[in-house]
Amino acid sequence: MSYPGVDNVQLCQFIANDIHVKELPRVHRKACYACALKEAQEQARRERVHANDSGVMSSLLGKFADSLFFTETSQNKERGLSNKRSLLLFATYKWAAPMTIFILVVVSVDRVYGIPSEGSLGIQKDAGVVRMLILAALPVLAAGICTILSVQANSSMKIANKKIKELNAEELGALKSDLLSEDVQAHVLTNKNEYAKVLSRAIQIRSISYDKSDGSDGGNQRTDLNTFLELHKLLRESFSILHQKYPPIIINKYSLLFKIPGTNPSLAPILLCSHLDVVPASDGIWDNDPFSGKIIDGIIWGRGAIDNKHNVVGQLAAVEYLLSTNTSLERSIYIGMGHDEEIGGVDGAAHIAKYLVEKERVRLECVLDEGTMMVAGAIPGYKPHLAMIGVSEKGHMSVELSVKGPGGHASMPPIDSESPMKIMAQAIAKLESNPLPPHFERGAVFRTELEFIAEKLKFPLNLICSNFWLFGGLMKSILIRANNGAAASVRTTTAVTKIQGGTKVNTLPHEVKAYVNHRVEPSDTLESVLEYDRKLVNDDRVKMRVLEGAIPPSPTSSFTSDPFRHIQQCVQLVFGLDSVPALCIGNTDTRWYWSLSDNIFRFSPLALTLKETSMFHGLNERISVDALAGIVQFYISFIKMSCGPSKIN
Repeated sequence: MSYPGVDNVQLCQFIANDIHVKELPRVHRKACYACALKEAQEQARRERVHANDSGVMSSLLGKFADSLFFTETSQNKERGLSNKRSLLLFATYKWAAPMTIFILVVVSVDRVYGIPSEGSLGIQKDAGVVRMLILAALPVLAAGICTILSVQANSSMKIANKKIKELNAEELGALKSDLLSEDVQAHVLTNKNEYAKVLSRAIQIRSISYDKSDGSDGGNQRTDLNTFLELHKLLRESFSILHQKYPPIIINKYSLLFKIPGTNPSLAPILLCSHLDVVPASDGIWDNDPFSGKIIDGIIWGRGAIDNKHNVVGQLAAVEYLLSTNTSLERSIYIGMGHDEEIGGVDGAAHIAKYLVEKERVRLECVLDEGTMMVAGAIPGYKPHLAMIGVSEKGHMSVELSVKGPGGHASMPPIDSESPMKIMAQAIAKLESNPLPPHFERGAVFRTELEFIAEKLKFPLNLICSNFWLFGGLMKSILIRANNGAAASVRTTTAVTKIQGGTKVNTLPHEVKAYVNHRVEPSDTLESVLEYDRKLVNDDRVKMRVLEGAIPPSPTSSFTSDPFRHIQQCVQLVFGLDSVPALCIGNTDTRWYWSLSDNIFRFSPLALTLKETSMFHGLNERISVDALAGIVQFYISFIKMSCGPSKIN
């Protein structure tokens, strides 16, 4: 190999000594590494040094493998890929995988077509020839299969990387100076304890929403609506600049809608959402009073700390800062805060949406509400926190099952018929034992989530998640058995949540009721789920009725849109984490805004472990002061990126 003006021997020495060659023409790099590798091999042989003991050889093997898979060294660094990882991929795709497949196939063929060591039949000789031909063709077949998988995996990784569009160091630095400068960071860090005090006081206000349909807790009579007025007062005192310049519109007495106008009215505004209400404190022993709002060792304790008063404080604190610094924003911002999200949003977010349609007459650029978070361990094989941005939301449907019968005294149970309790028990057993089939076809949200992160997974998961055309069935079988969260991500769930029947221990009930809650996967419909239940139970004695408040699955928002990319880049900027599109399993207020925007996302900028997610509607809800500060930084960055001049789009 020779190139004009390039001394091959000198070039090999440069490469062997680990001198960068990125100034060389791109088309020459692979050849340069190959040349250097050959030179190093000859040098090693001359010096009688084994290749495995040569630092030069190890370095060059890594560079050579790197050149085979990822031509641009700068792209490698952007992706965080080292020479060792490239060499591992190279060895896996080119050597380990073909040999593994070859061995497995040989063993299988030998067991099926094995030839006796002795025999007199001529056909055995012919079979031996066939066997030899098959064995000779196996390495070629194995290499071909692995090459296809390698190409497909590499192609999928490139597509995913293009969708993710991670920022390189230069872009990240430019974005940081523009959106999250040292002044911004210093301001947030200086005021983080003040934010914590506001959240602490908000937690102490018991703005609890009680389920209207649940008579066991007294219904809506126990909801103290005056607590929301107390919360309004606290927010007015804590974020005075915002309230003085742009006082909120009071929606249906207890919900709030802020409007911060931009300088360019032709741009569609954005809507940030949160909610003022919380669920009742869970039964059980809390480490601290759930409504004390105590701040202990940098941790804020209490109901609402992560659902959802932290977002209330974070969003308003971000806008307060931008107004205090006279930051110019081109796009208008709405901030909607409902007061009954925990019981469906019928009196809160529904009225906010109606106001936006009838009074403001707006079409929104995007909606960002609470939802999925940054969770560690959520994806098998990926340990760091991963930002899961909800692009779709499961539907919700509760079904009442009822069975009626003659009843009677428990001392004389029927011998020629089945009691209502037994009939209901059989129906429940069928529903619990036969969940709806999972969805993992192309376009399914959870499948897309795994494809996005495939590049960052370790072997063999990276290969599997990049080739669902081949391994999709295998992965689906794994997911429905892996854990509760994984199974819920790929199917409509069925949960029997309440059973009613009987008044005395010695009396057979004449009527038994059971309630089944379905969280409907976007590939299913409410009608198809109800039909599945009826066919599965297959008993006319069991009457089924859909309860009021059923919600169909949401539309799926684009994960190639500008608003999605803005969320991704703000996550990378503030937290330094990867992000993927995700399915939001719970329900949010976003359903009321479906007609207002095509870009509706559900994401809370909060880092948790899988174990810590149990705090939602559970015991010991809490958030750190530093995490709350990170939320403020995220919203400052997102607002500036979405609504103001930005160096990077």
